Amino acid sequence: MSLKILVVTNMFSESSSSYRPYIKQQIKSLKDKNIEVEKINLRKFNFPLLNLLLGMVNILIKTTGRKYDLIHAHYGFNGTSSILRYKTPLITTFHGSDIHVKWQRMISKIPHRLGSESIFVSKNLFNLMGSKKGIVIPCGVDLDIFKPLPKEEVRKELKIPLDKRIIAFSGNKDAIAKNYPLFKKTLEKLDRNDNKEYYLWGYSQEMVVKILNAADVLLMTSINEGSPVIIKEAIACNLPVVSVDVGDVKEVIGNIPGCYIGNYDPKELAQYVEKAINNKNFEGRKYITSYDNNLIAERLIEVYKKVLGES
Repeated sequence: MSLKILVVTNMFSESSSSYRPYIKQQIKSLKDKNIEVEKINLRKFNFPLLNLLLGMVNILIKTTGRKYDLIHAHYGFNGTSSILRYKTPLITTFHGSDIHVKWQRMISKIPHRLGSESIFVSKNLFNLMGSKKGIVIPCGVDLDIFKPLPKEEVRKELKIPLDKRIIAFSGNKDAIAKNYPLFKKTLEKLDRNDNKEYYLWGYSQEMVVKILNAADVLLMTSINEGSPVIIKEAIACNLPVVSVDVGDVKEVIGNIPGCYIGNYDPKELAQYVEKAINNKNFEGRKYITSYDNNLIAERLIEVYKKVLGES
């Protein structure tokens, strides 16, 4: 299928604090399926209204006189910036805070109602939008990049002693939604007090792969999430996960032996962390093959075909 799409995002540039590498991976997967992709990375200023207006002008200029089969915007704000496109169908993917945060949800309803189709990365986000319109397609993972590596070799490279227990935290500890205080309280409840924390934020993708392979468990304590890719990346590296019930985590790891979902209780989470660490034969990778980026790309292409009346 020969398609030319315009991807609209502010999460693509590696120099941006909003950078999400899974957007870049998704674009690569689409290109591998012979989809022609042109991207526009909308700039972010500290004035949301200014961002919105500049984005609208930018997309209108971009689509006027240029032939795109459709626009695929990532994040509700960027979908809203795309509503004044010129004669081009609009698909918006909603990722999390654009639905969880009430004022952002109000803005997200604009492209949801005026666009051709909406994609939600989890059922939770779909339900929160409160509309029958839309389809759920989770964020995928590149299984060629995120894969098991010999722990001893990785720890030697990172200069981490083999007897040290590594607990990985799923994001920026300063982000309120990531709920670092609960993570810290959980570690204080563990049987041993010599655990080392690693925060998976600000590292290159290559480094994240190494940390996931060096760690003993990934602990997610977030208040809200959409479809946290780090969960799938950890499982792809055969790293067990302990998490609260947030986003689509239960759908991803609920049936994987050696992974655990608990309440927002540090004592309970600590017990699950101990169980996960003590399981030395964890092999979860085989349970997440359905989240392979190549399969997610095929699902996206089916949505594109539907919007264009070709399915």
